[in-house]
Amino acid sequence: MRLLAVVTLLLLSSLGYGLTCENAADPDHDIGNYCACSDGTCHFRSPRTGCNPPSVRVPCP
Repeated sequence: MRLLAVVTLLLLSSLGYGLTCENAADPDHDIGNYCACSDGTCHFRSPRTGCNPPSVRVPCP
């Protein structure tokens, strides 16, 4: 019973964690679309899927 409680708690806590990324750009400085993510990383914006899920990681501008 105790194992079931621990497994349930772990599953529920993992549902709340997710990497969220949003489209970002700075056209005034010639920086095109990229994905800025909640963990501080930046990713190439995929034409097919957008920013979720993110694709190839790139240096943040």
